[in-house]
Amino acid sequence: LPGVDNMAINLKKPPLDDVRVRKALMYAINREELAATLKGTALPWYSWLAPTNFCYNESLEKYAEQLYAYNPEKAKSLLKEAGWTDTDGDGIVDKDGKPLELELLVPVDVPRLKRIAPVIQQQLAKVGIKLNLREFKIEYIWEKMYEWDFELVLTLFWWAEPSGVLPYLFHSELGNLTYSNPELDRLFEEDMSTHKS
Repeated sequence: LPGVDNMAINLKKPPLDDVRVRKALMYAINREELAATLKGTALPWYSWLAPTNFCYNESLEKYAEQLYAYNPEKAKSLLKEAGWTDTDGDGIVDKDGKPLELELLVPVDVPRLKRIAPVIQQQLAKVGIKLNLREFKIEYIWEKMYEWDFELVLTLFWWAEPSGVLPYLFHSELGNLTYSNPELDRLFEEDMSTHKS
């Protein structure tokens, strides 16, 4: 199927508003291990378009893989740079006396995502992040996303065309990200109007 399972990050909530913390999450997650957990039913992925999507670009996927290859030491370094260190020796990094503890919403009705959630929890623990898992039905999780009432979410999209997912991710008015680029918004709107005609 043409799609990508992913972990959505709420860029509006501290400490996830710090790009170094978000990058640390990227480096701390071992996608190969997640694919192995799913016993060959999924591929480790780094970019937003799968080979089954129109406009898939293999060179972009390779670039993203090189950029965010599994590197727990780099994750620890970024956390330290952002001020998160394990001052009390409990294995969890902290800052100003507060441990780095995050909540991951997991769709109980999407078995593959439910299966990898504890693996992600273990991977983040290795770099000093405590991850609490909370299971809900996917519809409820999507509601929480639209309300910006979450920290981390395991979710999915299954659109054949990039125009189905990219505006949702990057359009400043349609999407769920804080990213804003008027020129990109204009291009998305031009593309959507072309599809309608």
